[in-house]
Amino acid sequence: MNRRTMARFPLRLYFQYILSLPTRNRSLGGIVRRHRAAVVVLAVVASMVVTLAPSASAVSRVPGVPASVAVGTFGRAAPAGIPTTARFSYLRKDGNDVRGPLDLGYVRVARGTTKDLLTWGTRGRVSNTQLNPKNGNFAVGIDTNDDRRYDFFQYAFFAAGRLRGVLVNSHTRRVVSRSIPTSRVNARTFKQNVLLSKISNPKTYRFVLFGYYQGAPCSKKRPCDDTIPNRLPLLPLDHAAPTFSGITLSGHSSDARADLTSRMSFTTSDDKHGTGLKSWRVESRPVGTSAWTTAQTGTIASPTVLVPGEGGLYDVRITSTDRQANRRISPISQTLFPFDDTDASIDYSPGTPTQTPTTDALLGSVTSIAMSGTATISFNDGSSVCLLLAPAAGGAPTATVKLDGGPSLADVTESTSTPVRDRSTCYTVIGSGSHTLMLTVTGADVFVLDGYYVEP
Repeated sequence: MNRRTMARFPLRLYFQYILSLPTRNRSLGGIVRRHRAAVVVLAVVASMVVTLAPSASAVSRVPGVPASVAVGTFGRAAPAGIPTTARFSYLRKDGNDVRGPLDLGYVRVARGTTKDLLTWGTRGRVSNTQLNPKNGNFAVGIDTNDDRRYDFFQYAFFAAGRLRGVLVNSHTRRVVSRSIPTSRVNARTFKQNVLLSKISNPKTYRFVLFGYYQGAPCSKKRPCDDTIPNRLPLLPLDHAAPTFSGITLSGHSSDARADLTSRMSFTTSDDKHGTGLKSWRVESRPVGTSAWTTAQTGTIASPTVLVPGEGGLYDVRITSTDRQANRRISPISQTLFPFDDTDASIDYSPGTPTQTPTTDALLGSVTSIAMSGTATISFNDGSSVCLLLAPAAGGAPTATVKLDGGPSLADVTESTSTPVRDRSTCYTVIGSGSHTLMLTVTGADVFVLDGYYVEP
């Protein structure tokens, strides 16, 4: 790390860097001689950093390979490979800011289901000798709970005739695996898998990539190290899709709305350590069809959405996406829409029906039917048909009802106190296929019809 890099190096990562040095290089005198300006700053904010800096046990001797890791028996590891189920990737670049061969140029992250792939490149060629732990190595610091303390370190170095990948628990300092898939692509490019099962299967983790070198032109006293990123926050990799809670949807749209929309509310949120909610989309379709239509999109976590529809049962679903393209689709909810009194499925006789504006009626009006007038409703299937009534203009209008040309059923009567958009008058339908319901006004008072439902 040169002075220019150090000046923009994040304070927390700088502490990790200091703590990673061999004990003899962590003396106050050694630090002062190497980074006088930084020591002045650190002294001013020392009381604050006590609560922010990672513990020494979590980052001990990082990013250099611990002596206990560099020796021993290494397991056979397959070459690092891209996840077969990769669904998301991103690239982070780094400038030419560090002396030595391990000056990092970029890191690319590819997310999988059980393993991720990190691919990184240096600005210069790197030999196997330069990756001998006595000279240098790469390291990935992994934070699994977003507390900016490394829970694992994963090293890449050359030993026993090949490039090795070793995973260490930073808290216990124990080796978790000596066979992490690690490969060299060419003289400047390397790749290594992160095996989720080995790091406790976090829903989201964050990491920093180190390039650490103490060979010439650097030294053990003045090692050269580079990081991606150069400043906080660490690089995230989110494996958890957003979740849903509190999904409510009107079973009958007119119970809550006077227009042909159904009210839906829900909450969607990302994992507390995740990258955050990006957007959601509410879609609907008539039951029995395959094409979804977008009703509304948004970004707020707890919206109220109006889903449009008319004359039938609709499926409704929510798709929520986080900032790293994790997507979850909610279970399907259903809502039933009425047919308005002006729908073509209703034949009025005699003559042209009269539309009467009515406050809070479906679509703001009802159809008035005078004495001896009829309304014949044609519909398909359904277990029952329910009339949508409204307050009468006066008196007690009455009508007889016949279903499929059969005998008269129970009369239906309205009054001035009939609730608006009332759907309590229902008749059972026998059998599937086409059906008709004929309503005939028998009294002198004007009967009003606001529409009807076909119950599934």
